Amino acid sequence: MSGYVSLNGKLIPSEAPIFTVANRSFRYGDSLFETIKCAHGMPLFLEGHLQRLYSGMEFLNFDWSDQLLKSVINEEIIRLLVRNRHKDGARVRLTVYRADGGRYTPETNEINVLIESDSDANEFYLNKEGKTIAIFDEVFKPIDAFNSMKSANALLFVKAGLAKKKHQVDEMIILNSKGLVCETISSNLFLVIHNRLITPPLTEGCLPGTMRQNILALAPNLGLEVLETPVGVNAFEQAEEVFYSNAISGVSWVLGYEKKRYFHKVSAKIIEELNQVISQ
Repeated sequence: MSGYVSLNGKLIPSEAPIFTVANRSFRYGDSLFETIKCAHGMPLFLEGHLQRLYSGMEFLNFDWSDQLLKSVINEEIIRLLVRNRHKDGARVRLTVYRADGGRYTPETNEINVLIESDSDANEFYLNKEGKTIAIFDEVFKPIDAFNSMKSANALLFVKAGLAKKKHQVDEMIILNSKGLVCETISSNLFLVIHNRLITPPLTEGCLPGTMRQNILALAPNLGLEVLETPVGVNAFEQAEEVFYSNAISGVSWVLGYEKKRYFHKVSAKIIEELNQVISQ
């Protein structure tokens, strides 16, 4: 990445050193982040991202800063996009990390706010080649309060990413501590079975994704019944369609799980609906 980043409201070159070895995000994963898609020079679904961030900050006892007001963040993202010439499509990472000091027990709850941007597609595009998936069962995701936030502590997903490379598939399915389907490495998961859009409920440990929320709201307009219910691994054999969602890609359709093959009719419709929303 080249260009600039925003640190506490100041634009600085992205290659400039901004951390010391005492950085708590580096040492303890003591930080939260949001990945935000931008289109036509504007951040998308910012309200949902910030609400999730605020909830995580409250849980971790981070101090509040007016830097994180929606109007301020919106303006700072736009300023960074213009400076980096990412006025069209971009992906932005907003990170909030606790200030240096202390070991496991922090000396302060003051925060720093870091915003980065990279160029990306201006719209959502459905993947031309269907994805392949496999089950990751080496480590299970606990069901606890940390599931509602995106933190820098991501070793479970790093381990799943290594398994993805080993098995030569596009994505791994994370299972929760009950052995049920939870999510993928970076996305929420959906199955279409008999005109029902099925996804694990948040009580099963999956992240409350901003795109997940949007898809659940769009589904009735597509004639789909929404069912948030625990999902077993055997559901992949019953499904006619499988896709996963995140804020950057929108949805990605799955071609195959083991010997099973899927369609992508609903995925295509969701992409069309999302692009209509961002063009308004």
